[in-house]
This record gives sequence, structure tokens and C-alpha cells, in this order.
Amino acid sequence: MKPPVAKKQDYLVHSPFVQRVDDYYWLRERENPEVLEHLAAENVYAHNVLSPATPIKDTMYEEIKSHIAENDSSTPILRGDYYYYHRMESGKSYPIYCRKHLRLDSEEIVILDVNELAKDHKQFIVSDVRANESGDRLAYTVDLTGSHVVTLYFKNLLTGETLHEETVKDIADYCWTAHCDVFYYTVHDDSLRPYRLYARCLCSARSSDVLLYEDLDERFWVGAYMSATRRLMYVYSISKTTSEIRYLPANLLQPTSDDIVLFQTRKTGVEYYVNDVGGMFFVRTNENGTNFCILSTSSPLLDKSSWQTVLAARENVFIEEFWLYTDYLVTQERHSNGLVQVYIHSLQDNHEHYYLPFPDPIYAVNVQDSYRSDTHQLRYSYSSLTTPLSVFVWDMRQKTSELLKQQAVLGDFSVNDYVSERLWAVAEDGTHIPISLVYRKGMLRDGSNKCLLYGYGSYGISVEPTFSAARLVLLNRGFIFAIAHIRGGQELGRSWYDNGKLLHKKNTFTDFISCAEHLISEGYTCADKLCAMGGSAGGMLMGAVMNMRPELFKAVVAQVPFVDVMTTMLDETLPLTVPEYEEWGNPNEKHYHDYMLSYSPYDNIQRQNYPHVLVETGFHDTNVAYWEPAKWVAKLREYKTDQNLLLLNTKMTAGHSGASGRYDTYKELAFTYSFLVHILSENGQMGG
Repeated sequence: MKPPVAKKQDYLVHSPFVQRVDDYYWLRERENPEVLEHLAAENVYAHNVLSPATPIKDTMYEEIKSHIAENDSSTPILRGDYYYYHRMESGKSYPIYCRKHLRLDSEEIVILDVNELAKDHKQFIVSDVRANESGDRLAYTVDLTGSHVVTLYFKNLLTGETLHEETVKDIADYCWTAHCDVFYYTVHDDSLRPYRLYARCLCSARSSDVLLYEDLDERFWVGAYMSATRRLMYVYSISKTTSEIRYLPANLLQPTSDDIVLFQTRKTGVEYYVNDVGGMFFVRTNENGTNFCILSTSSPLLDKSSWQTVLAARENVFIEEFWLYTDYLVTQERHSNGLVQVYIHSLQDNHEHYYLPFPDPIYAVNVQDSYRSDTHQLRYSYSSLTTPLSVFVWDMRQKTSELLKQQAVLGDFSVNDYVSERLWAVAEDGTHIPISLVYRKGMLRDGSNKCLLYGYGSYGISVEPTFSAARLVLLNRGFIFAIAHIRGGQELGRSWYDNGKLLHKKNTFTDFISCAEHLISEGYTCADKLCAMGGSAGGMLMGAVMNMRPELFKAVVAQVPFVDVMTTMLDETLPLTVPEYEEWGNPNEKHYHDYMLSYSPYDNIQRQNYPHVLVETGFHDTNVAYWEPAKWVAKLREYKTDQNLLLLNTKMTAGHSGASGRYDTYKELAFTYSFLVHILSENGQMGG
């Protein structure tokens, strides 16, 4: 088949400094039949061209399923009088939410079967399934498109009745308060920014909902959370670099804006997060150091010089999060090796403090909320590239550990068949960049191995070296899987993030290239066997490195890629644009404008050879609109000088996260992986 060719239609994109002609701007017209026809033609082309890989795809899908325990359940957690958990049943795509009263050997009570709710829908995303404090009401949100525009539903857990009259449409988020009938919810503005917080009492008419807080600054998102003691509700307003928090009693039946107390006035560049225990406020803040410290005070009104330093800011230790218990402070930290450490600090004995021990050379760990402060048991999840996800309880008094559950991996899987390593590449400026990789035991470093290098590198999001049962289908076919922990993430502290954003963004791209070169120079792979993959901002990474070093990669997978940086950041009507100024810069300022224009993947396409490329997107994506990858593919087709495959697969019923059901997710993954296997096979097809 010949690839679809999008028509060209001149459109002048205005900016304060330069006018740009965009021939494919018309693809933004969502309702235009020509747009829909073009996307459909791209889908037909992609699937027909990859039809020789169908046997590989089908086999990989069955292999993925063969490793997954289709009947499985989460680890129960006690909230109030009930243990809550969810489970999956064989043949069913969605979770079933359950609980047991007081004891784990009590009779199971099904509180929400998502399979029943989803049976008439192609896309059905249920999230934020939470019961109130007394356990007689359940709330959950439903997204039917993947657009992040959700509807909030309530269910009476005593009668089983869904309370349709209480349904709240088009909300951003919600949380229960300590009063069983009261909850808070946020709503979006026109750009999908959560900007207003309301209080609702289920015992009152909807018309009596109270506006508690509003933030008109387009950089800030509004929300709320309950304190560790369940004593206070915190109302936050945060941007990418600045935060401001207020609080009020958590048990109010009729809260109003007059009940809210400001904790500390926002100060540009100062981030802080507050919680409380034992009558004291604890504050995680970067005001006294880039990598954050922990302070405590009995009142935010006191002069800050009288606040106590619980944990001082340290140059090589980044405090990511903290949790409060009656007797303990727990912090999740990043150290100079890029790995997470969990620190236990006694609030009763200043001399008692220690780090939890972890067995693997590289791993991922995440402390879980216990939903209560009066406990000495700390729950956390742990995994590595070779260790399946495991949930532990650590007794902070006895310093003992108990494994509650480890993810079951079916089939012929054995941890001993795989090896994980941590490498360090050297970037252009001499910075050492960590790489995590896993492969099947027995691999030779002779440059002949297939390799998939994954990267993200934005928003301070750290890519964790976690286990994936689905990834086994690649490892068992001789692939090395590697993660480039490039700047723009936060693996090595806040400076790692700061040096990969705004006017330092190109470090993200050159770091990734350095990681690819290191894998080749050390004999792990070669350019003819090296593939790259990234999604969203990681998709922008893919577009940038393809423009800069196309010969370095055999194939690239760009998922929901943010590639039209300039046009999007100049359009303040789009979701996320203004809040993103603190990540990418404001293009209405010339130094940011020129810098963004110099790396924007869409604007830097050249007449050169490119790798084989698979681009995946969702028609209902509000994070990265479908037209960005559609335009990018159209322009790449026009400019590229090779005969390599260039495929666009638009999921017409999905959004940013792809399919909602687990079996459809496995199918999507098998399709993506089959593209890579197909390209690296001797029969890999050429196209256009």
C-alpha cells in the first residue's frame, strides 16, 4: 500500500517574534469529515502494512496473558471498620471492588463491579473509588472517553442503590472529609484547570453547595486532602514551582470560606506541603534548600525563625515525600545513586533513626498511605527489574519486615533467569547519567543484541526500574530493556529536574543520545539493533532525538507525543498551556520562544533519513491533542528521504492513557512490541 498523504493548506501561525506557515494546521478540525477520513486511512495503512507481523502480535498477546494471574487481588487495607481491596476475575477486563468487615476471614462484600458498569461502553475508566469515614457511602468517578472529564457517582453501601440525584458532572477531583456526609470537589475552567473547590453535604440540596476557594491565576491548580490525623482538611493551590496551602477543621457539617485559614502566603519559587500530628504542623519545603527540608511548628503564625528543623536540607539527598505517624516521621528520599531510600525518624527519640534495607542493586520502592497515624506499621511496595511487585509491612518499633503479597508471575518465569545492571553514561557536559537495564542471563556483550531504550525526562517525574510481566515477551526474545534516567526527571534530586527544563531542556535530549551511544560503545547493542520509546513528553524526546541523531536508532515508538511545542504553547486556550510555562517557558518572551523553536520536533523536521517510526495517539486525548502526532507524521512523510516505515495508529475511542480494559491494554502492548520485533527481524517490511 502507498501511505496516506495529507493535503497541504497554508495557515499562518502568529507569534510575537516570527510568523510560521503550518501546512497541516487543518488537521485540528476534529469534526471535519476529511480529518476523520485521513485518520481512518492512516489506521488502515498501519494495520495493513504490519499484517505480516500479525502472527507475532497474536503470539505475544497470548504470552502476555500467560504470565498474568487473571484471578488476582490487591492487598487489603483497613479503613475504619472495613478491609478494602479489589480483585480481578479471569475473562473480565475490569476490577471488582470489595470489602470485609473487621476481619479478613469475614464474608466478602462486593461494593462495585466495574465490569457490570462498563459492559455497554468501549471505554470505561473508573478511578478514585473511596468510601466515606463511616463506610456507608461510596464515591467513584467515571471517564467514558479518556479525556479526563469525569462524572462523580455515589452509592449507598447499606442499600446498594446508586444515588443518581447526587451525580456531579465534569469535576476534576474530590475527597471525603471527616464528616461522613460531607465531601469537597473541584471543577475545571475552560482549559481543564481545576480552579474552584466546593463543599457538598449529601444531606442537603445540590443548590446549597458552597464555594470554598477559587484561584484565578491560570498557573495554579486547586485541590484538597485530609491530614494524617483526620483532624484537618488542607486546601492547596499549586503551580509547577510554587504552592500555597490553607486549612480548616475536617469535621464541619456546613463549611464556608470563612472557616479557611491561610498557612503561608505563596512566594514565587517556594514549594511547601503540610501535614500534622500531635498538635504540630510538619512542613516539607524548599525555602531553605533546593532538595527540601522538614520543619515543624505549633502555629504557622509564629515567626519562622522559631520553627524547628526536623530534617535539614542536604546537598545529595532529595526529600520526595513524607508521612506522619504518632511516633514517627517517614521520608522517601533520593540519594546520589538515583535510588529511593526510606528513612524512619522517631518523633519521641531524636537519636533513633535509620534507613530500610533493600536487597537489589537497582530497585523501586514506594511508601503507601496507611490512612491512620496511630500505628507503628509502615506499608510499602517494592520491586526491581527482576523482582515482581511485592507489598511489605515494616514494624517501626520492632524493626521487622513481613511480606504481605508478591505479584504472581505465571508460566516458566524465574527471577534467576534475568540480570539487572546500573550503568553510567557520560553526557556532553561531563555529567554522569544513570541507565538501568535488564536482560536474560547469558547475554554476550558483542554488539549483536536487540535493545529497547526508554526515556521520559520531564516534569520532575522519575522513571522507576520496576518489574513488568508483559516485558518478558521482549526479554525472552533476546531484547535488552534499558531506562535512560535523563535530566528533566528527578532521579538525582531537584537540580536533576532544574537542569532538564526551560532553557536547559536540550540536556534531556543529549543525555538520551549519550545513553544510546554508551550502550553501543560498551557492546550491549548496535545502531542497527537499537530501538527507542517514549510517551507524552517522552514522545517529544523521541521527536527531538530523531531530528538530531536519526542514524542512531533502527526504530522509534512515540506514544501520544508532544511534538508541536511552539504552536501548542502559543495557544492559551488549550488545556495545560499556561500552567506549562514553568516547565517549557513562555513563548511570548523571546529567549524562551527562540529556544523552544530550536528543538520543537515538528518545527525541526529535516530532509534526511529517519528510523522506522510507530506513532500512537488517542482521539480524545486532552493532554496531547491527536492533531499533534497527526501533523507530525504528515510532515515527516513530506520531508523524510528514506523508505522506512512511518505509521500512525489513532485509537478513536481512547485518550491519553489508551485502552481502559486490561485485555485491550495487552492487545495494544502486543501491537507495539510486534512492530519492534518485526522491524528487527530479517523480514522487516519497508514502506513510506
